[in-house]
Amino acid sequence: RALPVTTHEVRAWTEPGAERQSHSDYEHHQATLTNGKIIAIVNQKGQVTFYRHPHKPLLQEFWRLRGEIGEDESSHGQYVSALNLEGREFRPIQGGKYSLKARFEATEGEKIYGMGQYQQANLDLKGGVLELAHRHSQA
Repeated sequence: RALPVTTHEVRAWTEPGAERQSHSDYEHHQATLTNGKIIAIVNQKGQVTFYRHPHKPLLQEFWRLRGEIGEDESSHGQYVSALNLEGREFRPIQGGKYSLKARFEATEGEKIYGMGQYQQANLDLKGGVLELAHRHSQA
């Protein structure tokens, strides 16, 4: 629905916004980034874990290396694997473009929806490989 223009003021730049609570910290060989209620912790090996509550992981990067990547001593050996997969890959491709892969641990019982109107039979896309590119041919 279109609304008539009632004023020429640009209020988005002049009205005070909500105060944000964001900060960063580095101690005990890990970096902590906090923005509102979301906390991101980067361990000394580079693995990122996102939290909404202090002790319950929301999202954790999927690492499968030959060395240990665990967040603390209780998880050492958890990610030792011959797969040799890092949680993030950033690679150049022809034409000056780049390819980015981000891998995250699966949570028991989670489902993934909301990829638009793909022409496929599956509603739950968990475990699938999806191209996140806009296509005009899909309806």
